[in-house]
Formats: sequence, C-alpha cells, structure tokens
Amino acid sequence: MFLDVDTQAGSTAAYVVRGTPGSKLWLDSGLQAEVRALVKTPLFWLAVVGNTLVEIQRGTKVTTTIGTIETSSGVIKWDQCPTQVMFVDGIHGYIYDKTSRTLTTISDDDLPAPSTVSFIASRFVVTIAGTGLFYISALNNGLVWDALDYATAEARADNLVTSIADHDELLMMGTDTIEWWRATTSPFPFAKVQGSTQEIGIGAKDSVARGDNVLFFLDSNGMARTIQGYNSIVISQDIQHQISKWPQLSDVIGFTTTERGRAFYVITSPSAGQTFVYDAMTKKWHRRASFPSNGKWRGNCAVTESLLTVVGDYENGRLYELDYDYYYDNGEAVKWIADTFEVKSGDDHSLIHHRLELRIEQGVGLITGQGEEPLVWMVYSNDSGKTWSNDIFKSMGKEGAYQERLRWQPLGRALYRRYRFFGSDPVKRVLISSTLEATACRN
Repeated sequence: MFLDVDTQAGSTAAYVVRGTPGSKLWLDSGLQAEVRALVKTPLFWLAVVGNTLVEIQRGTKVTTTIGTIETSSGVIKWDQCPTQVMFVDGIHGYIYDKTSRTLTTISDDDLPAPSTVSFIASRFVVTIAGTGLFYISALNNGLVWDALDYATAEARADNLVTSIADHDELLMMGTDTIEWWRATTSPFPFAKVQGSTQEIGIGAKDSVARGDNVLFFLDSNGMARTIQGYNSIVISQDIQHQISKWPQLSDVIGFTTTERGRAFYVITSPSAGQTFVYDAMTKKWHRRASFPSNGKWRGNCAVTESLLTVVGDYENGRLYELDYDYYYDNGEAVKWIADTFEVKSGDDHSLIHHRLELRIEQGVGLITGQGEEPLVWMVYSNDSGKTWSNDIFKSMGKEGAYQERLRWQPLGRALYRRYRFFGSDPVKRVLISSTLEATACRN
C-alpha cells in the first residue's frame, strides 16, 4: 500500500492509500535464472537472464537467444550508443551489435576488467574496480580501446565505485566523493567541472538509478539520496531505521519504474530480504514484498516503453507487467498491510477507544471464488508493534454492495496504540480515511 493522490471525481480526500500493482506474467523466458538486466532499443528489448542474452520482439513477444556471457548472477551494468549496447558483468565487457544482432566479448587487451559502464559524448566510459581510473572507448565503438585513454577521478584518493551519464555530464562516484566531468575539446575529451566535488561516498554500486530526470543512489552511510544540480538531498528519513538494520550496504540493488505516470525508485537489500519503494511525486516510501516468503519483492530490474512497465524476476527468468488492475504476484494473491500512526493523548493519560471506522472503496468483491466477499482484518498494538491483539475482520462488500461500513467497537483503553489493517483477497484496495472516536481517561 502507498500514499497516492486521489483523482476520483467528487472525492473530498486529497490523498488515498492505494494497493501496489500486481505482477502479471508478460513473458516466461524458459530460463530458471535471475533476470539481470532489461534494455530497450529501437527495434527490440534485450534481457540478460542468467548467462544468456535474449532478444525480445515487444509486440509479438517472440524471443531469440543471441549468445552467452561468462557469469550467471549479479547485476549487469549497461549503456548504449546508436549502433551498440555494451554490457559489463564486473569481469568482461560485451557488445551487442544492433545491426547484425550478435553478441561479442570485448577482446581488446587495452581494456582492463570493467566494473561499470556509461555512454556520453559518443564514447563508452568504464570504471575499474579497486582504482580511481576510468577508461574511454573509441568513438561509438565499444570494441576498440586504447591503454592510454584513461583518467583519474582526482578530488580525493578514494576508489571509483561507478559512473553514470546525466544531463550531458558524467558523474564519477567514489567511496568518499562524487565528481562531475564534462566533455571538452582538449586532448583528453573529458575534464572535471571545477568546484563540483561533493564529500559523499557511494555505499552500493548497483543502487544508482535514473528516473524522471532524477538520479537516485544509496550513500556510504546508508542514506538514500537524489541529485539536484551539484548537490544531493537525503530522501530516506522515513525508512532510515530499517536501513540501519541491514547486514550490509554493498549488495543493495536500485532501479526505477514508471507507474501511474510518475517515477518510483526501488531499492532491495538481498541480505536483509527487504524492498522499499520511493514515490518521486509524493516523496513517500512504502514497502513491497513477495509472498509466501514475505521477503523482498520479485522485481530485480525494469524497462518502460509507452504505458508498459515490465520488471524481471530475481530468480525464475520471468518478466512481469506492472498492472494496478491485477491483484496477483507470480500467481500469489497480493497481500496488503497498512498501519496508522501511533495514537496517544499527549498528556500521559490513557485514551478510551470507543469506535474505529475505516472508509474504503467498497463493492469490489468478485463474482465467485476467493474475493467474492473480501475481508479487511484489523489488529492493534499497545507497545509500538512488539505484540498485537487478536485480529477482527469486516467485509469490504460483495460486488456492487457499496453501503457496508467498516466499524470496530468498543476497543478498550491504551496509553499508546497503533492500528493495522490488512487483507489477502485479490481485489482492488483503496483506503480513503480512518476515524477514531476516543476520550481521555482521567483516573
């Protein structure tokens, strides 16, 4: 569930809490492996599934195996020029030729093992793990490299973690600093933008992502940030406590999706088994998880074309369309949870909770089967979520039953209390508001 602007005609609510999209099977590659990258080119989509590069005709979904790479797991970094797509797996670089539709391992000895790749000013740029060096390719040709065509990100002695091209500039992102570089006409075709260095390091190479003309990343202190101009802004205040519990930062994966006409930044910690999603419009976070494991979300990478957004699965080679009118995730009904803020009197007196009412979009039941009469369950906690009450359910209303009221009463007394609503029926979920009637207890 996530906070969304209410666009329904005649509504009096500025915001609603809406269910996250379902993951509807768009294509099964037939390969039981991690979808490591998704790329849109003018003629085809490309997917790296395990160690296999698959070409996809978007309209017909016909797939063609193009070739294989040397590794089978881990995020693939990529970028493209008009005639080539360059892939990097941390050991080798690979070139997909858009004309011949072939995959070639880069064999030029002048190219050290590349860690990341970006494309800017007609050149591929790669960073080298464990160094401050970056190398540039020949013009529009990722197969040709010169051992002397390199430079050093020089603001500090830190190593480069990644680079990314953004708004005609190249961000060189290190363990301790970020530098901006720009194309020039000097003998080496890039030069550092003076005064642009930021004393901020990158905590996860694969967390850097671009969406809606904004860059997102996780810094070395575990704070998610956006780039604005030559500055960065922290956006993770609401989830910082959860991030602080992650076993490590270096394995965090980040990518963006386009949903409901706006950008979402997705970060997943594989070691913690958690996924959080940032809505760039409302600037709010929500959590996504895939069941029955109740762990991280299945989305591992994404591609968007027109109104279609597709994510790749982290383990089974499947591609899913994100659909807000579909209520399953890899065949499992999407379960949802929404918590209220903690309720307290403000003067250290208990509150008597007389009645709780939830306004929800009703009459959404299905004709038959699970969800014919969908239910909302409610529990509450008087100790900040450490323990919870027994659950009590109410009906969301069968199809067309719009007059149901979701009320729970009486609910006892508490000094502090948080309410939680949840459900598991595959139906539309839109929470409009919740209202609590309570009075202070003075003895």
